[in-house]
Amino acid sequence: MTPEKQLHRPTTPVLVLDWGGVLSTPIQDSFDSWMLAAEIDPESFMRVMREFHNTADSPLHRRERGEISVSELEEALARQLVTLAGQPVSADGLLAKMFEHLKPNYAMVQVVELARENGWKTAVLSNVWDGDHYDPDLMAQFDAVVLSDLVGVRKPDLNAYEALINALGVETGDCIFVDDMRRNVLAAELAGMQAIQYQPGVEVLLSELITSAAPK
Repeated sequence: MTPEKQLHRPTTPVLVLDWGGVLSTPIQDSFDSWMLAAEIDPESFMRVMREFHNTADSPLHRRERGEISVSELEEALARQLVTLAGQPVSADGLLAKMFEHLKPNYAMVQVVELARENGWKTAVLSNVWDGDHYDPDLMAQFDAVVLSDLVGVRKPDLNAYEALINALGVETGDCIFVDDMRRNVLAAELAGMQAIQYQPGVEVLLSELITSAAPK
């Protein structure tokens, strides 16, 4: 389905993308594959995810801001997870296992290539759990990659979008931002960007915009 939201091509366009669920396959798909293989109790996983996402100073948010290490987040997650047999879950390499099945979204990768061919700048703005699951060859194609744990601020904090603008040296109005989380899209709009929530069909919309005539 093609999104109905209307975007206009900026004079000096910049395409800004989230990583997980936009440049990659859906994160939840990878989590589901991990839970199935490791026989994780899904109720325990959903419970800890709700708590960590909805608590401002949770271990997840602190990890995304770079305040704690990957291993500390893994330990915090493992303490609240159990297997289907009621056994504890090891923290060792936990995030790598959770993200093991995450792959590039090749349809969006093609959009990035099209944007660059048409003179657009491209960038990634991502909240980081474990940076090891980012594809280094893909990341090297972007003009800027802003990762939350390195800049100390996470989306939807408006300072995250400012960090991206500073890294690129562009105006917020030049940017078209795509994220799979609605709260991050709304924050980008507050920051002055055009923004759209990812869903299947966004690639078509963006490709048409990229190849449209530049404004005069």
